[in-house]
Amino acid sequence: MSKKDVPVLAIGSSIALNNLHSETVAKRIPGGNFLNTSSWGMNMSDNYALLKTVYEVYHPKTLIIASSISEFELPAKKADYKLVEKYLTASSVEASLYHVKCFNLRYYMDNTKYKKLVTSVKNQYEYLVFDQYGGVNIDDTDFKIDERRWKADFDKKRMSQANYDYLDSISSFCKSRQIRLLFFQSPFREGIYSNLSDEKSADLKAHVNRISAILERDEHQLIDANKVLWNDSLFIDGEHFSAKGAKAFTEYCFDQLNRRTVEGIIH
Repeated sequence: MSKKDVPVLAIGSSIALNNLHSETVAKRIPGGNFLNTSSWGMNMSDNYALLKTVYEVYHPKTLIIASSISEFELPAKKADYKLVEKYLTASSVEASLYHVKCFNLRYYMDNTKYKKLVTSVKNQYEYLVFDQYGGVNIDDTDFKIDERRWKADFDKKRMSQANYDYLDSISSFCKSRQIRLLFFQSPFREGIYSNLSDEKSADLKAHVNRISAILERDEHQLIDANKVLWNDSLFIDGEHFSAKGAKAFTEYCFDQLNRRTVEGIIH
């Protein structure tokens, strides 16, 4: 196995970044070799573009996507993925030169205080200290809850057909390269899920069914965590788990996978 090979890779937005519990994933997969490449605000278009890039670097056998319906509202990003690939495959000396090549003094000046916030203040949403697997599981001790985020669910009118099309492309990409795709549908907290209107409940069900149809066509697997209720105490907002919630969610998803699937994750 080459230095960059990672049998199990995760992609996604902050849902996958925060809600996948890194240590649990590592414990539940053969060999424990896992990398989370998720980032804030990624939609399925972004995920597809990133997947095509990181596939050439890490050669995963299994791809995990942890996702929420609200993720399908997000706009696509502008990113130079060819540059990302060059950086990831560069030697340590070459990689350091990219920091010089892409240096932007104004950016660093404008974001010095913000960098301190995200790397030192643990009890807030934008905490961004990555663990050894690339994930960020947030401790909810003395956490500062934002009431707007706590009450938010999703807006169907903002959802884009393109995100389903790109999920379809991700699924086809994985099948053509014999990558096992595991899609973990992340839930809303009980206080939101139990109080969704009939219309929104139907919209959420239709969303999951649509994802299921895409994945079943390519013989991939969907785990829908909305099938059980998740206590509000496990969350820091409507859909992002605290670290203890992420552990419970990740354990639930792996418990739902059949034994054959787990044993075959890296093969």
